[in-house]
Amino acid sequence: MYIGLILASTLLFSFSFYYKNKFQEREGNTLTKAMVFSLIGNFIGIITTLFMGVEFSFSVFSFVLAIITATVSIIFSVVSIKALSVANLTVFSLFSMLGGMLLPFVFSVAFYNEKLTIPKMLCVGLVVAALILGTPKSDNKKSKIAFWYYIGVFITNGMVGVIAKIHQSGMAAVPSNTYTFMHKTINFIASLFIVLILVLNKQDAKLERKALSIFNASGSAVFNTIGNLFLLYALLHVDASVQYPLVTGGVIVISLVMDYLQGKKPNKKAVISALLAVAGMCLLVI
Repeated sequence: MYIGLILASTLLFSFSFYYKNKFQEREGNTLTKAMVFSLIGNFIGIITTLFMGVEFSFSVFSFVLAIITATVSIIFSVVSIKALSVANLTVFSLFSMLGGMLLPFVFSVAFYNEKLTIPKMLCVGLVVAALILGTPKSDNKKSKIAFWYYIGVFITNGMVGVIAKIHQSGMAAVPSNTYTFMHKTINFIASLFIVLILVLNKQDAKLERKALSIFNASGSAVFNTIGNLFLLYALLHVDASVQYPLVTGGVIVISLVMDYLQGKKPNKKAVISALLAVAGMCLLVI
């Protein structure tokens, strides 16, 4: 059942990435637009969480981690914009997904005594190989500082999974839906504050195609919120060192399928990459 939740979340994340990319294609990758996207997304995330049901409770432990999660998310947005301004999307995505898989994996094995088994190691190795193989080479050499932005993306995206593991393992943790409501609310307030500052500094926050961009940001938020809730529920029963490699491998495979359905013919490297990801996932679930 819980493996099913994890696999379902990979489908939801793929749809979330799709709508986020559509927003960025129309609105660009400026800091102001990224914060507007965050503002809309977190508002819709709050509504989605309330719709799914929230058990209103409070603990200092969860509240502190919710603040940290919101802060890391804001930093991730800022670093992402900086990275994309000097480098390319494919390498950015590689570092983002590697961080999201490897940091929770290593952290959980090192600090929560999750068993480091041969299937887990083989799975991680195959998924890393799939990510690297599936990332097209780029001649973009705009700035050496891009590397440090990539490291920032790697760390901040990975920290979200690390914090989720800490929270779900805590004795004083509130329910998963309550925790999600907490950090979405904090993130919304922070995003609103940042957008107001940017507007006061005469930064353009106006959306080019208002209705469509709001739809894309909202769609991304709904799928992302539900997907993350599924992962939080699953973390109560499944090792993080199993969960995050499955998510990363699943996103690789579903992204290939979505490209195919949109009429984008995948190249041989993309197909081999997806096969490696499937092989790695099978090692964990069989």
